[in-house]
Amino acid sequence: MNQEVIRLTRALTAQEHTDIKAAIKSITAQIAPYTTVVDESQVKNLNKIGDGDKVLIADCLSEGDAAQELLPALFKMETIETSDKLHDQLYEIEDALFELYQHVRRNRMLAGSEASGMVSTFYNIMKTFATGKNKLAAAVAIYKRLQGYYMKRVETAKANKRKAEAQKQVDAVEQVKKETA
Repeated sequence: MNQEVIRLTRALTAQEHTDIKAAIKSITAQIAPYTTVVDESQVKNLNKIGDGDKVLIADCLSEGDAAQELLPALFKMETIETSDKLHDQLYEIEDALFELYQHVRRNRMLAGSEASGMVSTFYNIMKTFATGKNKLAAAVAIYKRLQGYYMKRVETAKANKRKAEAQKQVDAVEQVKKETA
């Protein structure tokens, strides 16, 4: 990777990083009184709202006063109005957060790509100086250490993969035992 293609040239300071995480925490705390925890199993059962639903909500709200005497005492039109307003507000916040998420994600990926590209260049430079005609002792030492780090990482990854596979088999056997019991 050529030095000119690097687009991200500085990292957050420790304080900037801390401040951004604190700001996110603050937003989470600010929104907490207006939200609740909804897990994936609950999401599947929620009514989906589309443009047609928004029109129907508006129409029902406009008919609310006329229908008030027909509704049970516990039924409050204000609840529909509040939920609809909160839906719209959260939709705008979600949209802004999604744009921020995409921006942060893409730049995280870019930063990783740039680091990886520069590491590849660094590794190849060390390899060239460690294996060429005019070997340099410092480059040989660095190149051997880099190979050692890489091999250790590969072996750890292989061991973790073997453990995960063995656990899958144990889980499958236990599942069969449960089903046949």
